[in-house]
Amino acid sequence: MAIVRYVLFATDNIVNLPLTPDPCGPRTELYIWGFAGGLYEKDGVIINPQYAVENGCQFFGEASFPSPRIDIDEDDELFITLVNIGLKYRPDLMDPHTIHIHGGHVATQVDGVPELSFGVPMQIFTATGLKKHLKKIKNHNADPNLAITYYFKPDHPGT
Repeated sequence: MAIVRYVLFATDNIVNLPLTPDPCGPRTELYIWGFAGGLYEKDGVIINPQYAVENGCQFFGEASFPSPRIDIDEDDELFITLVNIGLKYRPDLMDPHTIHIHGGHVATQVDGVPELSFGVPMQIFTATGLKKHLKKIKNHNADPNLAITYYFKPDHPGT
């Protein structure tokens, strides 16, 4: 059993998708909401220091498609810290974000269903201001107005 910590940054991006099965065929740009980040720490050892919460500014507008994959084993303890760093390409939108873990047995309040759970509010800062606020967060003791840490322990494979 391991204790695994992921840090995800909610943001947006523009992705370039093929219009046909031919990867060399015509393409189109598509606006997406999503996440950047990934595995930060396992059993107290920092694996990817670039995903530290205070580094969130470098991922502004860098949501990936698909979103970062989360890999854990049955009976591992999973902590996911979500920081909503805002939208680069659509700053006119206010978008609180949540996380929904498919197949997970979690409380309704943290299940990521917009009508039933809460959303992490989007930060309204310039990149400099956001960086200043993110530096205040240490060791996952996040300001609840800035980030939230979800907990999940899978009880069966394939979750």
